[in-house]
Amino acid sequence: MTMITADSLPDDVATLKALVLAGQAAQLAAESKARNLEAEVRARTLLIEQMKFTIARLKHEQYGPWPEHLPRERIVYPAPAHCPCCGGDRLRKISEGLTETLELVPRRGARAGAVRRARGRSDEMAPTAD
Repeated sequence: MTMITADSLPDDVATLKALVLAGQAAQLAAESKARNLEAEVRARTLLIEQMKFTIARLKHEQYGPWPEHLPRERIVYPAPAHCPCCGGDRLRKISEGLTETLELVPRRGARAGAVRRARGRSDEMAPTAD
């Protein structure tokens, strides 16, 4: 792109108007192209997420749930003892998430479950707005 100086601009008003209009048209075209590319990126990201979901569903259908005869190993990760907001220690169990993975040990298969406990404040401990 060349640098425009006052000397390089034409003195004719009609020509200057045409240059301004051409610049605006080029800017609109570039903005439109950028919006189209952003939309294409969003569409492809959505397609990737849909494909990941389909792959996970097909794997689950192919292999099914883990067999019950496999031995289980349970690892429990402790929940926080204090509230991260107020530092209070009167927390109660609100949920528990279990993730199972298959660990292949030579000549032995085992199911491993990892539990992540979560705690939260009970309703009577929640801060009130005065």
